[in-house]
Amino acid sequence: YNDTDALEETHPRDPNVVAASARTTWVYERLPEVQGIPQTSVKIIGRIDVAGSVPTFIMNKLIQSSAGKSLLNMRKKFDKSLEID
Repeated sequence: YNDTDALEETHPRDPNVVAASARTTWVYERLPEVQGIPQTSVKIIGRIDVAGSVPTFIMNKLIQSSAGKSLLNMRKKFDKSLEID
């Protein structure tokens, strides 16, 4: 990745550290309104290369935690549930 290569000058690689790369795509889909409040579905699609051997169950747990926190923060910011009730 070009953007990763650009970091080499300011953050040279340390041979004692595993370099990882990640790519995340957020897909938004407009849903029907609920009582006049716009609704949106959000999907997160991600790929992470840790350039090493990490057990699948650990990576799955890390990914779920990270994605979950992002979605929770987004939901809190845009929450309109009190207006619907």
